[in-house]
Amino acid sequence: MTDFTTISRIPRVRTTDMNDGTVEVVLFVQGLEPTKDKFKPKHGKVSFDWFNDDYGFTVEIEIKDNKAKTITKWSRQAERMPTKINRRDSKWTVEKGKLIITIVKAVAEPWMKKVRDKGLDQASSSDTDEEAEGNNAEK
Repeated sequence: MTDFTTISRIPRVRTTDMNDGTVEVVLFVQGLEPTKDKFKPKHGKVSFDWFNDDYGFTVEIEIKDNKAKTITKWSRQAERMPTKINRRDSKWTVEKGKLIITIVKAVAEPWMKKVRDKGLDQASSSDTDEEAEGNNAEK
């Protein structure tokens, strides 16, 4: 059995308030490929969990490259979003190069000013997308 090198990455994020009570969060993940089951990537897995009384989420994406002998682990967490989330109606899907999270707000109020001012994670995030790209590191 050959050992694999593990690489940790933080995906770039684009957030769009859809003005219908939902927010679309797109995580850009190099090498992510969908299968017929839009919840499972080829050569990897996605773990998604809500926490903090439905105000936060964490997502981890793992992609295995047998040819390069690498496992790339992408992760992103939002500890405190602007409003509580309707977990039951929210969903995520895998597309080529991205994970799309459709968040349904428990209270349909605008988020974008808050997101622009403080980022998706209202409580503790000070990372911008550019800073996140600079934080990519191998382990």
